[in-house]
Amino acid sequence: MAIERPEEQILDGLKDYIKDNLDTYLTTIETEAADGITLQDIDYHGVGEYDISTLDRFPSLLYFPENIGYEYLTTKSEEITISVNGILVLREVLRENATIKLLRYVAGIRALFDADRTAGGVVDKVKVSEVRFFAHIPGVDDRALAEVIMTATKEIQR
Repeated sequence: MAIERPEEQILDGLKDYIKDNLDTYLTTIETEAADGITLQDIDYHGVGEYDISTLDRFPSLLYFPENIGYEYLTTKSEEITISVNGILVLREVLRENATIKLLRYVAGIRALFDADRTAGGVVDKVKVSEVRFFAHIPGVDDRALAEVIMTATKEIQR
């Protein structure tokens, strides 16, 4: 049986936590807005599984580690800090709806981590540290995306 490295556990655990819990927050956002704009279920992919320009299911979230930092706390423990990029891709003909939807998906992810900063015990602490919005992907007219950068830390015993 293969042993999963702590970095892999964090990455997979955050993806699973978002996948298993985000719908509740998106439903709350839809209900509160009450404007008829619906947020569909997200399709999840690790980078390398799909090219953004050839995705065929929307919305999609592509995730990958951006960087990993290590700090030794004692001779038997260290803290791992991992920045995870989540690229949320929408296909939306109406640009104003794309902006609203991106903002709401990001708000849902932030609310998810605000409610449980440990992501269900996957990490010691996680937060959305930055979001970048891209209203247009060159060569693809009906897609918009947001890059959600999540930063997580976990102490590991060695």
